[in-house]
Amino acid sequence: RLPVTLAIVRALLARVGNEHYALPLTHVRETMARGPAEVRQVQGRDVLVLRNEVLPMLRLRDIVQLPPGAAAGAEEIVVIERGDRRAGLVVDELTGQEDIVVKSFDAARDGAALFSGATILADGAPALIMDIGSLL
Repeated sequence: RLPVTLAIVRALLARVGNEHYALPLTHVRETMARGPAEVRQVQGRDVLVLRNEVLPMLRLRDIVQLPPGAAAGAEEIVVIERGDRRAGLVVDELTGQEDIVVKSFDAARDGAALFSGATILADGAPALIMDIGSLL
């Protein structure tokens, strides 16, 4: 059986630990490898300095409450935006882009507002689809 409505979205795939997440490309401005030159501290919080613009840094690992990982030196940054708000989202690894089929779900657990749905990737792995609006 096919669902009555079917949403297909182009997404950037990111990995944190052993978990995969999909970030809708409509909210991705750019990506970059994390370098110490771009990251500064302002009032005790990490910020990203990008072409004279200061953006807050969010760590996806902290948002989804995963323990600290071994990939701390090889992180990548996804600059996400919604409207005029932007932030740098730190992930362990960017694994590619893919057209994904969005499967909505009625979430009953804490933090579920962070996700707009789920999908099954081409390799058969499940991935949660991040709701960028809830991050910004």
